[in-house]
Amino acid sequence: MGRMRTISGAIDQMRRDDPGSELTRHALRQMVLAGTVAHIRVGAKYLLNYDQLLISLSGEETQDNSGWSWRDPNS
Repeated sequence: MGRMRTISGAIDQMRRDDPGSELTRHALRQMVLAGTVAHIRVGAKYLLNYDQLLISLSGEETQDNSGWSWRDPNS
């Protein structure tokens, strides 16, 4: 299993990894709600695999150990 983060946690990690990142919490949340970013919902929270999120944002196709894959529908 990868590094699972909430939306806020993913943005915080991204800012630590890349202080110049312009992605906002609001923008990431809108991507999650639109279904353009792979996620799971646990109660009221959305969890993202941080490593897959980075790959997804780069436009590459991803696949995790469960066998599902995710590809940006806009590309």
